[in-house]
Amino acid sequence: MSSIQDKDIITYVLENIGKALRGEKLSGEEIVVTMFTSLFLAAAAAPLIVSTAFATYDELKKRKIIK
Repeated sequence: MSSIQDKDIITYVLENIGKALRGEKLSGEEIVVTMFTSLFLAAAAAPLIVSTAFATYDELKKRKIIK
């Protein structure tokens, strides 16, 4: 069982997702921390993805690449 104190949170989450995909058993702590951290990271990334898409669209429109 990996401890969250041994590594940064992104590495911890990715290792636990890898374990789950390989069918390895996760502890209750690993499940809860990975689940909530993954949800938090997705919620934090969503606005960035949307704003990047709009900025790209505006730039392509300004350069008349799209109508």
